[in-house]
Amino acid sequence: MVWTEEKLQMMYCKKYPHRRLKLEMKGDRITCLQKGNVTVLTGKPAIGKSRLSFQVIYDVILQNKNVICFSLQRSTESLVIGLIKQCSDATPINIKTEACYKWDRAIFDNGNSLYIDDTPGIKINDMIHRTIELCQSVGDIQLMVVDYLQLILEHQKLETREKNDELLISRCLKNLAIDLNIPILLISHLKFQERDYLHGNKLDFTVLNKLIKDRVDCDDIIYLYE
Repeated sequence: MVWTEEKLQMMYCKKYPHRRLKLEMKGDRITCLQKGNVTVLTGKPAIGKSRLSFQVIYDVILQNKNVICFSLQRSTESLVIGLIKQCSDATPINIKTEACYKWDRAIFDNGNSLYIDDTPGIKINDMIHRTIELCQSVGDIQLMVVDYLQLILEHQKLETREKNDELLISRCLKNLAIDLNIPILLISHLKFQERDYLHGNKLDFTVLNKLIKDRVDCDDIIYLYE
């Protein structure tokens, strides 16, 4: 899979012609979502983060790969409907769902699957154990999507929460990506005002990049903005 900034921009702006995407990566690499890496997808609320993730999921499945999605924001039914609405402009999508290894399994026309866990308030340890078990059972998992980071945190008991819990949980996911040798797309709602990082009419991505990486352990950042 080759995920360049130009490819992601084309996918995103197809639906949102007045919005833009910025990709920040470690080193001199030209692609994100590489095996063993965590890519954070972020931006202000309602900017289209989940919808871009639908495009990424569908593109991976079209390449005859299987995908895992922890959907803490929406139900399995809502996720599948969103996929159909978002990605079926050119080719109609036929999806059937069934239970599989205690997951909801959405099966596409090409026979590949999206394994969905929409458990509300799932804990990070449960997420890790379920992912490892599924990978051992079915194999050939090429992408994991988590939608979204802060909903893992919101359901933790107050007495167990720590100051840097976003960083700690993302670090657990980073270790999982390395252990399973799969890319993880982590959607995150980071709380800051874009206007605080404007220089003229342009966003200061150097400052934003540092702010995000101080909070989340990741390799790449996809930042959506208008």
